[in-house]
Amino acid sequence: MATTYDKASLVMIPSGVKESKLYSIKPTDGSGDFTFSRGTDTATRVNASGLIEKERANLFTYSNDFSNAAWTKVRSSVSSGSADPFGGSNAWSFLADTSANQQHYFNATISESGVGTLSLYAKANGYNWLRLRIPSEEAYFDLANGVTGSSTTGISASMTDAGGGWYRCEVAISDMSSSTSVFFHIAEGDGDIIIGGAPSGTDGLFIYGAQLNQGLVAQPYIETTTAAVYEGITDNLPRLDYSGGASCPSLLLEPSRTNLFEHSDYLSASFWIDDQITRVQNTTDTLSPEGVYNAVKLTETATTARHRLASGVITISNTTYTASVFLKKGTARYGFVHLSGANAYTIVVDLEDGTITDTATNSTIAHQSVEDYGNGWYRCSVAGNMASVTTAYIVQFGTAGSAEPTYNNYVPQFLGSTSNNIYAYGAQLEAGSYPTSIIPTYGTSASRAADDFVLNLATDIVQNGGTFMIELVGDVAGSGSSIPFLQFTHTNASSYVGFGATANWRCRINDNGTSRLVTSPVAHTENVKLCIRYGDFGYQYYANGSSFSTYTTAINIGDFTSVNFVINENYGILRIKQLLTFPTALTDSEAIALTTL
Repeated sequence: MATTYDKASLVMIPSGVKESKLYSIKPTDGSGDFTFSRGTDTATRVNASGLIEKERANLFTYSNDFSNAAWTKVRSSVSSGSADPFGGSNAWSFLADTSANQQHYFNATISESGVGTLSLYAKANGYNWLRLRIPSEEAYFDLANGVTGSSTTGISASMTDAGGGWYRCEVAISDMSSSTSVFFHIAEGDGDIIIGGAPSGTDGLFIYGAQLNQGLVAQPYIETTTAAVYEGITDNLPRLDYSGGASCPSLLLEPSRTNLFEHSDYLSASFWIDDQITRVQNTTDTLSPEGVYNAVKLTETATTARHRLASGVITISNTTYTASVFLKKGTARYGFVHLSGANAYTIVVDLEDGTITDTATNSTIAHQSVEDYGNGWYRCSVAGNMASVTTAYIVQFGTAGSAEPTYNNYVPQFLGSTSNNIYAYGAQLEAGSYPTSIIPTYGTSASRAADDFVLNLATDIVQNGGTFMIELVGDVAGSGSSIPFLQFTHTNASSYVGFGATANWRCRINDNGTSRLVTSPVAHTENVKLCIRYGDFGYQYYANGSSFSTYTTAINIGDFTSVNFVINENYGILRIKQLLTFPTALTDSEAIALTTL
């Protein structure tokens, strides 16, 4: 007996993706696969492990071919074939030549900017010290004892034990544009790169896998040859998102947004102003929502004041903005997020349970929310109407002191303690009335283009009647409009089938210019399965196992040409769980079963 799935002409359940493509499960010949584009490398998602995932890259060429001319050897030599940290023989012997009282190193040219991390796997081989350096920022690594030595980096330096005497050594660089070269030195000791006397010519280090990537920590190593290599959430890769602890992904579609902050993660950068609060960047107290040590620890001073981190000078327009930041409880329980520009908006959040305990405002808050990202992290957001201005302190966040604090100019003020702290990560300011996924920035503001998702149909998907079903994850973002966010386009421009939303989810048929638009009883914030079936009997609309609208005059449209998802500010964030079409109208009982959650 045929199942409902067997009857379907198109089945898209987000699972298989590649660059510019989202695969449908049915049809199996590829004619149902969607074309996807976004065109920017700043998108993120929550992956199957519940962690925020960004684009990853190794900006070096020939990352493990140190004999290549991309690497300039100075009073040193390299040879391949040594045992590597992963059980192969792909490491290199990096030896000092016999030049006395000299530096012995190799280097590569770069043309990067912003925050980056330089890393190399290394092992002692006659000498025990390695120096990684971009002029003005450097760090020393003791390969005999597995500890970092002196450093001049403004961020952090660290070592990870890779086993067998190998360590991955990394140094976070606050500004990669400070130099056109990076350097890897054999060092005689901590702070000492002049090898005294005449080296034997047979001593040095073992090395493997150099990498330079944007961000505050070394990303998983990526092998390169003639060009930089990019992985993760790359430009045109559809985002399969597991937000909220989902076991199965949804397709994440968002409008274009810009993060106006020049540093989203490097919250110890000079762009951010510390006021009666101290900062420890890349704290090892807790993993960030990325699952790495790139969060900042914020600790109060012992004064009666506003204990806050504030944004530097930025320019905003006369419109609605949303400020957001990830906060986690430390020894302090309450945090706050403040947005101001003529109007002021503040939310106080209990970081123990993720609830908003208080607000302070001189206007109407357009949006406020707290999203649980696991491991104690909450993304705290507040939105409101702003005035055109260029100034600092537009966004502030920090500790709140209590659930309902006393305010100074809408910012919590209280007697702090040097034993009170919270953690922060991923700050964003974007024009719009709700927060979108974090857009990472590394020294300048950055934009994420809107997701563009279309299927051009090679054959018609219906006959004399049809059925369309979509399952979506509810979201508080967006208000909807009369334009469908999903539209099956007909050869006749006056005919189509689509789904949309205002405060509630909606179904729509345009029958040769006559609109059959009906709003369902299911709120936009709730998960929904919507279904439209139509034919010579008319139509029926369904939501979550019940029919909510019936029309009894025949509707006969066919010859569909494409499936388009319209992504705009009104609809906000779309998370699609599945999309199915059927060439004929299902029965009433089948449609009810198909839409039952």
